[in-house]
Amino acid sequence: NRAARFAPSNQRWVPITTRFRVLAYNSDAVSPENLPDSIVDLPNHSEFEGRVGWTPAYSSYQDFVTALRVTKGEEAARTWLEEMQELNPKAWASNTPMVRALEAGEIDVALTNHYYVMRLKYGGAEGEYEEEEEGGSEHEEEHEEDAASRASAPVEMYHFADGDLGNLALVTGAGALQTSDQSEAAHRFLRFLLSEPAQSFAATRVNEYPVVPGTQVPEYMMPVEQALKLSPEFESAQLQDMDPTLELLRDVGAL
Repeated sequence: NRAARFAPSNQRWVPITTRFRVLAYNSDAVSPENLPDSIVDLPNHSEFEGRVGWTPAYSSYQDFVTALRVTKGEEAARTWLEEMQELNPKAWASNTPMVRALEAGEIDVALTNHYYVMRLKYGGAEGEYEEEEEGGSEHEEEHEEDAASRASAPVEMYHFADGDLGNLALVTGAGALQTSDQSEAAHRFLRFLLSEPAQSFAATRVNEYPVVPGTQVPEYMMPVEQALKLSPEFESAQLQDMDPTLELLRDVGAL
């Protein structure tokens, strides 16, 4: 049961969807055969000096650093961040403009979530695009045409070896407040989020992975079980310990 795998040990909320950390790369500039088996070895690739993108102020990236700190230790996480800083990475406040810069050849590789690559190439979840313009249906039609033409964009996803932290699975979740006077409605909504229509919407329109078995994902997405095999096992509740991560990112100059 995928939902049970990602549920926190305190059972205070339920997982709704899953996303995976990936190394996106410009396929016109990078051969995947030359990329490392582990994210911890990425700083050793001096050819990416000034050509790597990251989002140190973004929550998913901070989740990854937290997982690195929890599993490898504070000093190992600090060393990795310091070595990454030596590559002179380019920082973005959010992932969408970074992935667009990757497409444009401004950088060669970028640490991001899988769905940002999917949305660039196949569309979906337009509301999350930070640079989205207002334009009504006319703009939506233009975006659909643009998305269709970008399926061949030179941006691909690289997955590290099975179980590597660079492939970390992260979940969205929801819960009902114990103090709520709308508890019944809240639980109905939670059940809806785990229903087939909602899970299918998340997969086909948002490009995130469903947690309910049997929900189909688009053909351009890696099969769910294959994607899950890539990620290490990790207790989601440990990601709540964010303050040491923020302090560490500030110490090394990433924030």
